[in-house]
Formats: sequence, C-alpha cells, structure tokens
Amino acid sequence: MEIKKKLIKGESLNNDETFYFSDFEKYLANYFQRLPDEEKQKYDLMKEEWNRNLLNKDAQSAIDTSQNTFQWKTRDRFNSAAFGIYYGVSLGTMANLSSTSSFGLSLITGGLMLLGPALNPKRFKGISRTTIEAQSTGRLLGLGYGAGLGLALVGINPQSEKVIFPLSSLGSIILGEIGFQYQKRRKIGAGEIGLMGHYGTLVPLAGISLLAAGQGIESRSYGLMIFGAGIGGLLIGRKISKSYSFTCGDVDAISSLAWILVGLGFTAVAATLENNNNPSTGLNLIPAGAAILGTLIGQRQVKNARLTDQQGSTMDLASAGAALVGLGIAVAAKFESPTPILGLPTALALITHQLLLSNFKMKNLKLRSGLIKKENFKFSMNLNPENYFIGKKMGQVRNLNFLSPQVQNPVFNLRLTF
Repeated sequence: MEIKKKLIKGESLNNDETFYFSDFEKYLANYFQRLPDEEKQKYDLMKEEWNRNLLNKDAQSAIDTSQNTFQWKTRDRFNSAAFGIYYGVSLGTMANLSSTSSFGLSLITGGLMLLGPALNPKRFKGISRTTIEAQSTGRLLGLGYGAGLGLALVGINPQSEKVIFPLSSLGSIILGEIGFQYQKRRKIGAGEIGLMGHYGTLVPLAGISLLAAGQGIESRSYGLMIFGAGIGGLLIGRKISKSYSFTCGDVDAISSLAWILVGLGFTAVAATLENNNNPSTGLNLIPAGAAILGTLIGQRQVKNARLTDQQGSTMDLASAGAALVGLGIAVAAKFESPTPILGLPTALALITHQLLLSNFKMKNLKLRSGLIKKENFKFSMNLNPENYFIGKKMGQVRNLNFLSPQVQNPVFNLRLTF
C-alpha cells in the first residue's frame, strides 16, 4: 500500500521497493496464467470497469494527499520569514535607505513570503515535504554562492556591500526557485537533496581552506572559489547520488561523521600550535581534509545500511549530546589546554556515532535478510478432495468401456519456489 501511494505521488522507489514491486507483478502474471479460461473471460469483461473505478479512486487519493496531507510547520514559517527579511535588508542596502526604512522594508518582504501560499495557492498545489526541503536548501546555498559572485566581481571595498548583498539575495531566490520547481516536477529522493546540500557546502569550504593556506591571495579569488566550487559541489553530490541511492538517514549519518572529524582536525591543530612555536601556514587544511575524509568514510559505511529518517536523526542528536557531555566534563575538570577541551567532546561524539551506526546497520541488514528469505522461498499446498471421486468415476468408465488409462488430476498440489 505504501509503494502504491509513492507511485501515485510520483516519488521514486528505493532498490528494495523496486525489487518487491517487480516481484509482485511477476507473481500476479503467473497467477493469472493459471486461472481457468472461464475466470479469464470474466476478468476481461470486468477489467474496463475496474480500471475506471481505480483511476477515479487514485485521482481522488492524489488530490486528497496533496491538499490535505501537507502542512506548513513552524520551521517553514521561520525559514520563509528569515529569508524574506534578509531580502528586504539587501534591497534596502542597495537602495541606500535609512536604517528605519530598511527595517520596515524587511518586515514587509518577510510578511509577503509568509503570505505566498495564500496569495498564489496554485503555485504550491501538489507540493510535498521534499519540495520545501529542496527550496530551503537552494535558498541557503544561493546566499553563499551569490555573495561569492559579488565578492569575485568587486572585491572588498567601501561600496562592495551594495553589490554583494543584492547578489546574495538574487542567488538565493534563483537557486531556491530552481530547487522548488525541479523537485515539484521530477520528485527526486530526499537523500539526493541532502547529499547535494552536503557537497554544496563541503566543496566551497575546502576550496577556501586551500586558498587560505597560500599567501597574498586576493579577496576576489575567494569569491570566485565560493561560486565555482559551490556549483561544482552540487554537481558532484548529484553524480554520487546517481551511483547509489542514499536515504535521508544515510546522508544524516555522513554529514554528522564529517563534522565530527572536523572536530578531530581542530584538535590536531590545537595540539600542533601548543607544541610548535613556528607552525606551518597550512594547518587550516587539516580540518578541511578531515571533513572530506569523514564524508568518504561515511559514504562507505552506510552502503547497504538503508538508514531510516528516525535512525539518521537519532545519530545526529545522540552525537551532539555526547559532544555536549564531553564538553561539560572538560569544563568541570578545568583543563587549561585547548586540546582536551576540543578532543574529549569529539572523541565521545565519534564513539557514540559509530556504535549507533553499527547497531542500526545490523538491525536493517537482519530485517532485509528475513524479508528476502521469505520472498525467495515459498511453499504452498492445495488440497483437492473432489479429484479423488472424479478419478474413481473415470476408473469405472474405463473398466466398462475398455478405454486406455488417462492422467488423473492430483488430490494434493505441492509447490515450492525459490
């Protein structure tokens, strides 16, 4: 039933669901071939009416799902208002308005963003939770990419904010709209959206770290790196998600592991600074390299895990909780060195993350293993006592008329498929 609902909504199926649906279709086709001719004729007569009723029911179900299931949550209202306020501030900066006028304009634009679904309900018809997630991800990334483009064009000067802020808002609006419309029409998986957002953030940060390791790099180079590496990160995330269908829970686990290893990278930097009076200028590459390493390790670890949304968010929450506990212990112990203050929370978060990942992965593998065994090995038995009496009568007829023996229908039908 859940697979049918996904197909009605136009959502993509994961590998397990696709396998199950294909196997079920084969089972129905084989079942139809075994039906008597009389039953097949009845099916052909009723098929048109059944299809008509089913289409009407599915259409109504799709309407009900799109109009009644989706609802705006608190975070949606907050995000819309926050982006609208930022757009208003950017517009006020470009128009050189006073602080009071700019503040009033930002409130107006924030309110208009919240009024959007009421003013233009047709635009939001048939959307799902992933549609809003794609829009929010695009808006957030667009802020950085637009600002990077503005920085690449004008650099840093007293008038640069009049270019950087508006381009940042423009990039946010454009990329958010692209994500909204693309997801509304194509309906890609939530895992693919999350992975594109992760790489769209990771690659520019790694590029900035690489530039910072050099000396005398002009500010425009940083802006160009943010813009170019950001677009490249989105393409990389999309390509990787096409090679393997990550779930939203998988992406949560990958992202949390990457940030945990960033903490380890900063711990290594702190330890190096304590023990070296002349540190290398490339120390900032350590956290960036740790983030990339954490991403690659995380992708490898979650292969075949198929983590659910609840499992992925539980890992994020528990890892953050463990880090907070570690920080509390470090503060209570009154460490003077920054190394244990950074290292203890990171170590506890990493241990918690790996323990939960191993536990959830084993549970999911056992569950799918049980389902595969049940689907691949099927045994059925049919009892047909009437065939005994029919065969007995046929035997009497053969004895009276001296007919040759004929094959009788069995009383038991045993069927084993694997």
